[in-house]
Order: sequence, then C-alpha cells, then structure tokens
Amino acid sequence: MSISSEIKEVAAKLARQMQGRVFRLQSELTEIEARKADIQAQLNMARLSPERASRFQPQIGPYFQCPRCWVENEKRSPLTPIGGPTRSEDFFRCRICGFEVTHSVLTRHQS
Repeated sequence: MSISSEIKEVAAKLARQMQGRVFRLQSELTEIEARKADIQAQLNMARLSPERASRFQPQIGPYFQCPRCWVENEKRSPLTPIGGPTRSEDFFRCRICGFEVTHSVLTRHQS
C-alpha cells in the first residue's frame, strides 16, 4: 500500500470515529436547547412578576386566590381552607400548584 493510500485510510478511519460522535453530540445539543428554553421561560416569568403582582387580587368573591399561580402563570386559582394545627392559624392550599398560605388569626381575650 502506498503512503498516499495509508494516509487516506487514516483519514477515513478518523471520519468514521467522528461520525460515531454525531448521535451523542446531537443529543447533548438537544438537551442544551431544551435547558436554554426552560431558562428563557423562567427569565421571562421573573421579569413579568412585579407587574403581575401589582395586578394580583387576593380575593375574588368569597374565594382567596393563590398568589403563586397568578405571579408565575397569570392563572386564577382559589385557595382551599385546610384548617390549622391550632385555633390561632388558618391554612389554605392551592388545588392547582399545592402552594400553602398560613394566616395567624389574632384573637382578643376578654377579661
């Protein structure tokens, strides 16, 4: 085999090795693009959060609203009362995202 043929064979071998990396590199690139899209969505949410918070209505009719669902997704979700461990606290939970809100109830003792 001539030197030219051997060098050409080395080039073909290198190309096969590089070709074997295509699938792995494409998978890595797809993961990076998905991660980038996720970060971009979180960034957009963070940028919009002050404006959304300024328009948040804590109560609509008789229902308290979930602040997380509104600030993060601009969705109205009622909070459900779930009771509290003591008589001095009210607990509410969002059925959509699971966010919990605790409210201390101030009671006056009459003497």
